[in-house]
Amino acid sequence: MWYKIKIFFYSLGNFYRYFSVIYNDRQYDHEFLFNILERKLSLMAAATSKANRYESSEKEVQRMKTCINLIRNLKNDYYGMEYSDYHDTEWEFIPSDEYEGCSELKTTVITENFDDYFNKHKSATKRVLKQLDGIDSKYTQAIFVGAERHRKAREILFKILDRHVESWWM
Repeated sequence: MWYKIKIFFYSLGNFYRYFSVIYNDRQYDHEFLFNILERKLSLMAAATSKANRYESSEKEVQRMKTCINLIRNLKNDYYGMEYSDYHDTEWEFIPSDEYEGCSELKTTVITENFDDYFNKHKSATKRVLKQLDGIDSKYTQAIFVGAERHRKAREILFKILDRHVESWWM
């Protein structure tokens, strides 16, 4: 009997821990799936770290935290937008001559340092340049390098989950 009461209160605790994630969940975007996965991994990492019941638990907690960091970076589009730290552009909306009531975007590059970005991410740059044969725009190349890094981060996240998720128990 006491066991059922204990389970009931534990379930209420789960309801409390997941309430904000479930309440804000929607069915139309991958970010909501990542929110649920991030919360689950955070709770599992905390519980595994606290219990410390087996020899490799700290290594498993570190893997969980790596997954959490990857999820956060994917949700915030860190990999896809990092290239913007390597250039300054002035943006100006000017009235369109062709379309009444509309504006056109005029961009002026003030500074650009994509070579540092490409040197920082050599393997992604190499993969992208093979695909972008004939495109000389460094801005376009930087966007594609960011997209490649985003794809690779997502691949690493799911590889870690695939290889280790079944060993994450207490």
